[in-house]
Amino acid sequence: MIDTKAVDFSEVPGSVISYIEAPDIWDRLFGDEIYVASPSITVMPDGSYIASHDLFYGSNNSKNRYTRIFRSTNKGQSWTRQTEITYAFWSTLFAHNGALYLWGYRDGGGDSTGDILIRKSTDYGVTWTNPSDANSGLLKDGSYGGTPNTPVVYNGRIWIAQSGKRVMSAPVGADLLKASSWTLSNTANTNDGPLGSELIISEAQVVASPQTGVVLLPKIGENPNSVLLRASSATTMVKPGNEDWVSLPGAEKKFAAQYDAVSGRFYVLDNPVLAVHEGVTTAALTRTTGALLSSPDLVNWDVEKIFLFTPNIDNGSWGEGFQYFQFAIDDVDEDGQSDDLAIVSRTAYRISGEENPPRGHDSNLMTFHHIDNFRTAAPDQYLKLEDGTVNRYERTGDEPAPLGAFALGASFVGAALSSPNGLSTDSQGDVYVRESGGRILKFDNAGNFLELVSGLPSGQSWSTSTRNITAPGTDRRAWANQSSTRGNWSDPLNWLYWGRPDTDEEIARFGSANSDTAYADINAGEVFTVKGLHFNSPNRYIIDGGGSFKLKADSGRASITVLQGSHWLRVTTTLLSDTDLHVADGQRFEFREGLDLGGRSLRKTGTGTLDFDQALTMGGGELVVDGLSPFLFSTPTQGQLTLDGDIVFEPDGSLALVAGASFDLVDGQGNFNGQQFDNIVLPALGSGLQWDTSTFYNNGVVSIEALPPTVTIVSSDASAGEYGSDHQLVFTVSRMGTTSGTLVVPLVVSGTATPGSDFTGAVSSLTLGDGEASATVTLTVLADDEAEGDETVTISLGSSSAYTLGFPSSASATIADRPSQAFYFQHVPSAAARLPNDDPDKDRWPNVAEYYMGTQPDDPASRGVFALETAGAGGYVAEFKRVKGVVDVTGKLLWSTDLTNWFLCGQSNGSLTVNAVENVQSNSGDAFETVRVALSLDGESPPILYVRLAVESDSD
Repeated sequence: MIDTKAVDFSEVPGSVISYIEAPDIWDRLFGDEIYVASPSITVMPDGSYIASHDLFYGSNNSKNRYTRIFRSTNKGQSWTRQTEITYAFWSTLFAHNGALYLWGYRDGGGDSTGDILIRKSTDYGVTWTNPSDANSGLLKDGSYGGTPNTPVVYNGRIWIAQSGKRVMSAPVGADLLKASSWTLSNTANTNDGPLGSELIISEAQVVASPQTGVVLLPKIGENPNSVLLRASSATTMVKPGNEDWVSLPGAEKKFAAQYDAVSGRFYVLDNPVLAVHEGVTTAALTRTTGALLSSPDLVNWDVEKIFLFTPNIDNGSWGEGFQYFQFAIDDVDEDGQSDDLAIVSRTAYRISGEENPPRGHDSNLMTFHHIDNFRTAAPDQYLKLEDGTVNRYERTGDEPAPLGAFALGASFVGAALSSPNGLSTDSQGDVYVRESGGRILKFDNAGNFLELVSGLPSGQSWSTSTRNITAPGTDRRAWANQSSTRGNWSDPLNWLYWGRPDTDEEIARFGSANSDTAYADINAGEVFTVKGLHFNSPNRYIIDGGGSFKLKADSGRASITVLQGSHWLRVTTTLLSDTDLHVADGQRFEFREGLDLGGRSLRKTGTGTLDFDQALTMGGGELVVDGLSPFLFSTPTQGQLTLDGDIVFEPDGSLALVAGASFDLVDGQGNFNGQQFDNIVLPALGSGLQWDTSTFYNNGVVSIEALPPTVTIVSSDASAGEYGSDHQLVFTVSRMGTTSGTLVVPLVVSGTATPGSDFTGAVSSLTLGDGEASATVTLTVLADDEAEGDETVTISLGSSSAYTLGFPSSASATIADRPSQAFYFQHVPSAAARLPNDDPDKDRWPNVAEYYMGTQPDDPASRGVFALETAGAGGYVAEFKRVKGVVDVTGKLLWSTDLTNWFLCGQSNGSLTVNAVENVQSNSGDAFETVRVALSLDGESPPILYVRLAVESDSD
């Protein structure tokens, strides 16, 4: 071992924990190499870190293997070697119930090689118990092997991976040094899996969560895959199903894995292969990249960021690499939150520019690294103008990681990217690339070409070297396979940054990577769940392969968007969330396999074409259309459509819901085979409008028609009379609803009053002009001499197809008779005796006088009294009673000396004038009043004076 303090590690990324001098040519020639292996790390209750590694040797080295223990009390900045433990190999450190344990295997040669051992330390790894028997740490005799992993506590037991297919576990409160405390499971049966049976499954990591239980994640040969090996009990490992064999970028090498209860996600550290290093050596030996990956379910993995990279891949002479990561979750940056990863790496790295490890596999160091805020970790990326193109890089804890050409695709509006000399971005994260020839190309941050533009947005400027960019998020999982060969959806290498979309948070984007003018065929042969699909390419994408899609949104609605091109989804699709589907003008999207709405809503917007080319099942769901273009059912055969849901019209804001408007909601309705939707759901219309759906199942069209107005009539002035100042009756005809156009309303006049003799103004119809909501009919009452009582006039609305009769549809008004004539009508049975001067009771008091004096004209015993008495010299007093407040008749005193010539009081006959002074006596509450008239003579006194009461009808 070399003292690390005497070596210059300034160029080594991270902090150096341990160092073994790289072998020289002679060591390698004779097989005497020594390398660092099997790193492990744990966090002690006091916050200090304990790390370990063992050593492996060349072919001729017969030394016993041993493990070194190190401690850091300053969050990994510096380390102190605690001890070396002989015969300890492939060991795992963990803290439990306040003590430190080292669980692993014996490697000392002889029959004891491969025993499972556990040791305990209570002084931070300085001293350890000796596993001499079954009560002190010798857990299993035999030939066992495995790799460092991170034990988990689950369901009252502590679990650790043993090899690639078994787990060992013990109760959390047990004495872990006793073999009797531990249970070793059976070996999981991994035969007949989709990757074949002749597989080397090894170096498993154990994880556990409430959702998954205890699961082993092993390495599978040299494949970028793992398999979920589930423990149903302490003794039983379950044979995995086909769905348990998962893609895991970088898993060709041993990796580290843990579950984080705070985020509910699983995290892995491993070595994905960058394109720049593909094919240089085997994927299993390409260890130039260290990356953080995460998954919500152990099935669908995302690369969150690259935290280490070296460009020095094996070149036949030397190489560098980072590998066999193990990590602990802790507060490395001491910000008070346990949101960082403390990482140990088995590292092969050049020292001082002179000492070169033979390969990236051949580790001369154990190094410490950390990732701050790992739950929100994101790539730190930038673009660089170089070599006549634009390349994408990611900053790491070592060298920038080259992610390849930024632009996806080979041709953009008919020409390849040529001599770029400027870079810029906008507030949305989109990227602008300026060519020396003057073109400015706009891309999204995934590298999909969007459009040519004339200049930069306001406030932006050009960079002629590098430009920081925001890495695409889960809504921009970009298809990046630019070859013309068939690509598999399931292969993360076909997606930018290994970002295969496979969860309800992710939107798959298919853009300019497809430069084939025919189509790009994407094989989706499994079941995938995505939040959305986004197409923006003039060249067709076809997604097929016999698998299925489930559209599900973690929040909001799922989506399918087509901005350019005609694209096909040729796999069975099920909606697990309400979904928006937008097709831009002139573009097309086709469901070429079955679509099951699953009771959800599929809302189509845009003027492009959406075609259901195969089966559709609604299951109580709804198809929602905005009226800009219809749903197209082009060729479904009989029995493939199940229209057990609603068609819903939610009009685009540009559409006017006015009379005469029509909207094509469905085309190809001839393929319905007589089926109908459960309901046609249409928006509410304004007053006076109604929907017409009568032709929907013939032509897919619904239209708006004006409702016939509802017409009513009221008597707005319902009384008038023959006497007085009010001689007019007014009727108002109104229409509710539309007021457009001229409306003629027939009228029918009826009642006891007679047009022409009792009133004038009657018409047979009334016309409401355009825009008029109402009009009136005015009748004028005619006075007559007939005592006929009150009469009625009724005007009824006639029927017409131009309107609907409302309520009321008829109205009546009353014509009041003259009060005196009403009196005659009431008290004189014979109509022939009802004139004012008729005297039906023959009491010599005519009807008009009886009315005036309040007597009964049909009763001779009821007659008025008129008295005349002398009063002093030459004077008289006339006295009579009359009805108080009588109207429409007037009583007058007349005088005469010969019963032939009669004069009003105050008039003179030439020789005599009779003057009168009236005095009325009336008591409140009485119906009658007494009239006393004092008469005085002026002139020659006649031998006889006659006085009479004359009652006459008034005119209006």
